[in-house]
Amino acid sequence: MRRHVKLLTVVGLLGVVALMIARQSSAQNSDHFDEQNLRGVYVGSLTGFPNGFLVNGVATAGVAIITADGAGNLTFEGRVNSGGAYQTPPPITCGYEIEPSGFGTVGTNTMPCTVNAIPVPRAFTILLSQGGTSFDIITKPPSSSVLSGHFVRRQG
Repeated sequence: MRRHVKLLTVVGLLGVVALMIARQSSAQNSDHFDEQNLRGVYVGSLTGFPNGFLVNGVATAGVAIITADGAGNLTFEGRVNSGGAYQTPPPITCGYEIEPSGFGTVGTNTMPCTVNAIPVPRAFTILLSQGGTSFDIITKPPSSSVLSGHFVRRQG
């Protein structure tokens, strides 16, 4: 009888430990994002068609630095090759919002994108990953541009 009680005690303790480990692992794997997760300097590239393929069909590739403050504001700075023409466009400043799922909108109705304080029709969907250390980005209406890219937080 004593032997069975000891065995049941050991099995019970192992079950409690396993449950605690499973709960901790589940908590670590459940991502919950907000504006604070998009914070720092990110580097990456964008490719696509800046005015839509059907408008002029000029392929574009660019590299960019995106600086986000973790409070809903960011700035794009980049270098672009559009159909063989190299350009350094002026910086674009945008507001952003992040959903708990990690999806977000850059260039919102309440915080539109601007160039030199003038509103421009630019909007993007982003998807944060790796706790906000990287994200993917695509253009969305009202822009006719078709661009996508991947960005990672700059280290050092």
